[in-house]
Amino acid sequence: MSMPNEENLRVAQNILKYAIGSLDEKITYRPTVADDPFGGYNYGLMAFTDSDWATSVDTRRSHGCYIVMLAGGCIAHRSKAHKSVMLSSAAAEYYEASEGCRELIYIRGILEDFYGVTLPLTPMYIDNADGRSSTNATRPELSAKSHTAADL
Repeated sequence: MSMPNEENLRVAQNILKYAIGSLDEKITYRPTVADDPFGGYNYGLMAFTDSDWATSVDTRRSHGCYIVMLAGGCIAHRSKAHKSVMLSSAAAEYYEASEGCRELIYIRGILEDFYGVTLPLTPMYIDNADGRSSTNATRPELSAKSHTAADL
């Protein structure tokens, strides 16, 4: 910045305080193979999405989030209000699932280029039955397991 003001300096100071205070914090990756994706160890890539329909009292916009994990550690996340008002909770869940899929496809492309192999299917977990069923209706090749919307 060419002309920082007092607020910019306070924000920079808060960032430095956070960085210094969290030096001992770390993301733990567990690359040991296990069959249970929620067990103590998981080397694979997985994603979770969620959405709260019409959360904002003033604008009635929904809020959504996704997280992408690799070997048990978060490598990408997003949490923000949707740009438009969703007409149903299923629409809000589907929108957030599509945003999570977009990020997951991007990350898979990077990993496949880096390792030079095709990755195994990646589970995406959605907590809404309507979101899972609408995902599977539009993409029949995706499987809908218990709490699993898609394998990409």
